[in-house]
Amino acid sequence: MKVRFGDVVFDDESRQLWRSGTPVHLSLKAFELLSLLVHNRPTAVSKSDIQEHLWPSTFVTEGNIASLIAKIREAIGDTGHTAHIIRTVHGFGYAFDADVNGEAAAVHARAVKCVLVGETGEYPLRDGGNLIGRDQEAAVRLDFTTVSRQHARILVTDDGAWLEDLQSKNGTYVRDTKVCSAVMLSDGDQIRVGSSVLLTFKTLRPGAATTLEAP
Repeated sequence: MKVRFGDVVFDDESRQLWRSGTPVHLSLKAFELLSLLVHNRPTAVSKSDIQEHLWPSTFVTEGNIASLIAKIREAIGDTGHTAHIIRTVHGFGYAFDADVNGEAAAVHARAVKCVLVGETGEYPLRDGGNLIGRDQEAAVRLDFTTVSRQHARILVTDDGAWLEDLQSKNGTYVRDTKVCSAVMLSDGDQIRVGSSVLLTFKTLRPGAATTLEAP
């Protein structure tokens, strides 16, 4: 995926970063973190997800993540009072907030490998982050008073799908168990969002997966 924001061009396929036409070096971990944030935009990525992505099965302090964020901000010129590209979500994680130039970002198809089904409809889940909540931009928009604006998130990867509660007021439950940390989903899992909204997680059989153009 190749995207342009401001005077920066980011290409994770060629693993290159340019600013004002000049190549910019980022360490491997910093590049991977920037890629994670760009792919999940505009959804915030939790510190626990970042740690699992960059240092699987290894304990590191939050200071390591903050150090990488500082290096990324310096590399892309997102510093001082003009900082607006990498947003800090206090007590949670980070989000990529910059507007992406549609011409520089080749429109890419993201496979739909699973869906959520309920009385409110059927919701395709794309690769990457899928926000659940009342937010207008949510992939799974549930306009109920018992559902928080940014209630939960499902992260879909090649290895499976994980559900995480985003510190919602009324909680998220899988198999009648409250979600306190990221939970890997299985086909047929019952998910309760808030106090009343019930959804079923379903994986699409091989060969049935479809693609949707990324917004």
